[in-house]
Amino acid sequence: DVSLWHDLRQAMVDAGLNMAVLDLGDAVAYESHPEIAVEGAWSTAQLRAEITRLRDAGLEPIPKLNFSTSHDAWLGPYARCVSTDLYYEVCRGLIHEVIGLFGGPRFFHLGMDEETARHQRHYAYAVIRQHELWWHDLQFLVDQVEAADVRAWFWSDYVWDHPDAFYEQMPRSVVQS
Repeated sequence: DVSLWHDLRQAMVDAGLNMAVLDLGDAVAYESHPEIAVEGAWSTAQLRAEITRLRDAGLEPIPKLNFSTSHDAWLGPYARCVSTDLYYEVCRGLIHEVIGLFGGPRFFHLGMDEETARHQRHYAYAVIRQHELWWHDLQFLVDQVEAADVRAWFWSDYVWDHPDAFYEQMPRSVVQS
């Protein structure tokens, strides 16, 4: 609902916020992968216009695409291609397209939360990356973002069950929530 979004934007400004993280997912008809978009998704032109309005209102827009297998239904058919060459190609394309749409944002939130069997126990189709594969994919995503001089941002859930590996392997450049 566009009018609700406008009300929310104004409420953010009125509350004195200075940043808005936009969880884009399938709500944008990406030029690189329009097949992901849901009905009524914003065009890239609409998203660019809104990014301009946010900045004009004093809000820093930050993109978010959650690549966690617990939250990647927005990827449509590609959610079932995790860690394949096709998956990496799609992720790379989407990340670079979004960075371009946002004009080189300061941060890019990549999600990666709740990727555990516990969080997917009620899913009909569960996919969980573990150990070296989880780290490989995380580093792939970080590399895509950092190649564009943007700082990667993740949820820190992995530390809950793997503190030693997390503190040893998580790149210091990555912002943690």
